[in-house]
Amino acid sequence: MTDFVWQVDDPIGEKFGYVEGMRLTNARSVIHRLVENVSRNGNYMLNISPKSDGTIPDAQKEILLDVGAWLAVNGESIYGTRSWSTCCESRIRFTKKKTPCTLSFCRKLRNLFK
Repeated sequence: MTDFVWQVDDPIGEKFGYVEGMRLTNARSVIHRLVENVSRNGNYMLNISPKSDGTIPDAQKEILLDVGAWLAVNGESIYGTRSWSTCCESRIRFTKKKTPCTLSFCRKLRNLFK
């Protein structure tokens, strides 16, 4: 964990641009990286790879929709948060809002994301 804010930029696939037939990550991996980064005082930027006509391929849309569904349930632990005095304890990840009395946590993804 750092005392300064940092950011990671990851592609949704194996490239930072659209390539026909490219392998993609999955929603579980994206969520895991998001939770790990935020709990350690970081930001996470996911780079999607639209086609040359600007459309987002269906496989990428599915990943984004799955991450969005997870955030609909757990977003309070992500949006507008920073690291707490400790980032993790066993399999739990901690974040806090600006007020020191608000503390959220995310358990290991196996328990939250199906």
